[in-house]
Amino acid sequence: MAYSDNQAGQVSERFLNRPTYRSATGTTDTLVTSDVDAIINYSNVAAVTVTVPIATTFVAPVGTVITLISTGAGGVTVNRSGSDTINGGTTGVAVATTTAKRLMKVSETSGVSAWLLY
Repeated sequence: MAYSDNQAGQVSERFLNRPTYRSATGTTDTLVTSDVDAIINYSNVAAVTVTVPIATTFVAPVGTVITLISTGAGGVTVNRSGSDTINGGTTGVAVATTTAKRLMKVSETSGVSAWLLY
């Protein structure tokens, strides 16, 4: 099946820039560059800890959005690394079971990233 959005059969940018999907089944996960603008489903029945690496090792431009989905019974906690912050703080932020949250990089200054989990 070809995807097109006009009668000439031309494919628009909206079909070419679809996010990737990754399923994570373990109890720990560290985000990697290929997760930029991705959707990640966490399905473990135990609690899952997701780590956002420091800005110097995790290349993600400001405006990056990563969608985290918690479908496992244990829920997900997102932790930052180094001096980075999530929602202005330095402690982990929880993602409740059966919900989806978006993690957005809102700034980077001198190798320190600020992330917003909403």
